Amino acid sequence: MSSSARTAPSHTATFPTGLPAAVTSLSSPGALASSLRPMAPGATHLRLTLTTGGHFDTRALRADGSDVPLAEHLRPVLARWIAADHPTADWREPHDLHLATGLLVPSARSAEGGR
Repeated sequence: MSSSARTAPSHTATFPTGLPAAVTSLSSPGALASSLRPMAPGATHLRLTLTTGGHFDTRALRADGSDVPLAEHLRPVLARWIAADHPTADWREPHDLHLATGLLVPSARSAEGGR
């Protein structure tokens, strides 16, 4: 391999092709959230919950807590992107990724207004 070749970070190896550039090169805290917003129109946040089977359940939610329809094939993909971008999160409790700010907070804190 030439010295000018770039190697993608390992967490991008399983991503599908055709992703927005910000998804594969996260240059700012809000870059991922900004890229995910069009995939969940009308959602204010994405909630990730780790199931007993070790997989994530991903839901798109409006500000009032109602569900935004999310394509079934996107759910595991969104979860991988978010988990890869937040490797130190304690996934034993659900977390919300706020799409306006890019902040990831435990869902209980999110319900309290992010405090």
